[in-house]
Amino acid sequence: MESLLLVGVFEGLIIFLLILLKRRKSESDNLLSAFFLLYSLNTFLSYLEIYNRTHGFPNPMFFFISTPFLFLHWPLIWLYVKSLTDQHFSFKPIYLLHLLPFTLCVILFSFGYYTRPLAEKVTILQTESFRQQWDYPLVILAMAVSSLVYFSWAVLLVRRYNRQIKVYFSETSAYD
Repeated sequence: MESLLLVGVFEGLIIFLLILLKRRKSESDNLLSAFFLLYSLNTFLSYLEIYNRTHGFPNPMFFFISTPFLFLHWPLIWLYVKSLTDQHFSFKPIYLLHLLPFTLCVILFSFGYYTRPLAEKVTILQTESFRQQWDYPLVILAMAVSSLVYFSWAVLLVRRYNRQIKVYFSETSAYD
């Protein structure tokens, strides 16, 4: 199981490097490469968490560290889709609002987990008492809602783009 995660990390890094080494990169390429880098980072952090659990907690400081990064996957996918479907796409500062769920999760975990003593973190993990904390269902729900919202939003962008393309190419009969 653990070795499969490392395979995923290296696959993501290889795809990231392939896109990065591409000669004429577009903004879409940059966003896609950022996604694969994020995917590799998140998978590696998940690997560290699993490794810690299965090997007697040698590095308990890595617990709960991969969770906030899950809030960055869908915004990056959405930005990628937006960059492909918007003819005049450019990154705008307003897009930084998509970092808000990630930031809130880091703040929440900073108070709930990151600042706790290492021995207490190990106890929380061994007893799985984090599942009884008020923030656990909140984070799970936020991840589910975030995924659903961003997926639906990306589908709407693609549908709108398909309609625009059909209108754009519907005037080709005069060129035949």
